[in-house]
Amino acid sequence: MKGSPCCPWLPIERTTKRASETELKPISDLGDNGRLIIDMSYVLVVRDKDGKVVEVKTGKAHSFLQNFMQILYGMFYAGTGSSPNASGNVVDLSGNSMEYPIMASAPGNTYLPLGFTITPSSSSAYIGIVVGSGSTTNSPSTYNLASPITNGSGSDQLTYGSQSINAVQCSNSTPYSCSFQVTRSFTNNGSSAVTVSEIGLVAETAVTSSSSGNTIDSVLIARDLVGSVTVNPGGSLTVTYVISLSIS
Repeated sequence: MKGSPCCPWLPIERTTKRASETELKPISDLGDNGRLIIDMSYVLVVRDKDGKVVEVKTGKAHSFLQNFMQILYGMFYAGTGSSPNASGNVVDLSGNSMEYPIMASAPGNTYLPLGFTITPSSSSAYIGIVVGSGSTTNSPSTYNLASPITNGSGSDQLTYGSQSINAVQCSNSTPYSCSFQVTRSFTNNGSSAVTVSEIGLVAETAVTSSSSGNTIDSVLIARDLVGSVTVNPGGSLTVTYVISLSIS
């Protein structure tokens, strides 16, 4: 099996479509020689209390959710039509339906900015890469991890570390590709082992609703089931999402 254009050590899945199937193929199927145009993979590295690597797991992420598409649609659509404001509908981590994005409709109005971030803040660790212990399969409307692991040093908790996002790297020869990585570590500072079976990406963004008005809220944009990895006391788990784009 050949590796990903951005990272040769990551596997790439190939599918064969029959001529009788619909001609309107998903974006992810439209590639040159079976290569995916947009691809996302994950890497999990488990270390023991001495920092020794005890397990490495890689896989293809099948994870972007309806929230991600609604945000993308809202960013593309905003500013058109009779109103330049909210046009996409997202569901926050609590299951509340919110409208996205919020933009100023006239000079002097104060609105929250267009866009979203996956960078954790000092006030909320549950932004960016998050982990959980659930095993429920995804649906397009999935809005949170099935069983989030909270930030802390108690039983069944992990300490959420800082997150890094590297710059976009592009190849200079064919096949052309560009990629970047998002990485975060989680440490078990408790006294018992913690099992991780799901990972995801939570974005913080500006939304609105009739009940809460304009506000900053958090929405899940990606989630993956990763089997089971065990983080023993004193050990850590490093999760990396690799997002790549093939250009042909």
